Amino acid sequence: MMFAQLGDIIFEGLKGFDSLSVSVSSSIAQHQLIGGKPKLQGTGSEAQAISLSISLNAAFCTPENEIAALEKARSEYQVLPLIDGTGRVYGDYVIQSIEYEVIKTDTTGAIVSAQVSVELLESYDIEKEKARALAARNAAFAVSSMTPISASTVGSGSDATQLMNSVQSAKAEASAIDDNIKIAQTAGNIERIYADTKQRVDNVVQHAQDIQRKLLSVQRLYDLATGMYDQAGNVITNCTSMYNAISSGSLLGLTNANNIFQSSIVSLDNTSVPIITAIATRKI
Repeated sequence: MMFAQLGDIIFEGLKGFDSLSVSVSSSIAQHQLIGGKPKLQGTGSEAQAISLSISLNAAFCTPENEIAALEKARSEYQVLPLIDGTGRVYGDYVIQSIEYEVIKTDTTGAIVSAQVSVELLESYDIEKEKARALAARNAAFAVSSMTPISASTVGSGSDATQLMNSVQSAKAEASAIDDNIKIAQTAGNIERIYADTKQRVDNVVQHAQDIQRKLLSVQRLYDLATGMYDQAGNVITNCTSMYNAISSGSLLGLTNANNIFQSSIVSLDNTSVPIITAIATRKI
């Protein structure tokens, strides 16, 4: 299950935040008065700042890769939407600074565990906010120029969370399937492994069908999400090949089918990121 997402950087499972702190402040001008205290005038709000503390460990990720992804986003001044697993959108941010402490390495010098601190600064674009407000007005049903539309056609944070959960669940099952096949290549008890693999393929089919149903239920999204819908269909098709390989009892056939199946899961995951981000940030 997804914990949070920063741009296309996903935090899930044990790779979550140790802490998240938000700092908001007002911009206040002080007008000096003769013989008295200054008169205060609020002039707006300062950019919101968020501090993240993240623990990385080689047991559940590759710390160097995670740090590199954050550093790439920082150095390129990427504007990243921050979304949590409930679908809540914090806003758009840039990474202002990154600090990390290497706690442990292995004998080759590779990082085993590290503690990372990330400072985010809100990227506020008034024209972008005006465009969002106009789009929201144009999509609203309570204006004289609009015909009411079904609530099922409007994307929401809940839609984004449900899609993300389905994709992440399919990935978890696919990973377990891959592990099963590796075990089967070196160990016995093939029947039990085949049975467990078939059950997990059943689960992947269910998750892929859930993805397609959700995309179909959000009509405005569906026009822009045919790629993700088709990838979910490819996963289901490749699950059929997995079923056939399991039924034949051929480990070689199952291994080959699994290679294609795993590739389709990666493609589904890749196509999901921009779509889910767009739903959660109400850009579509």
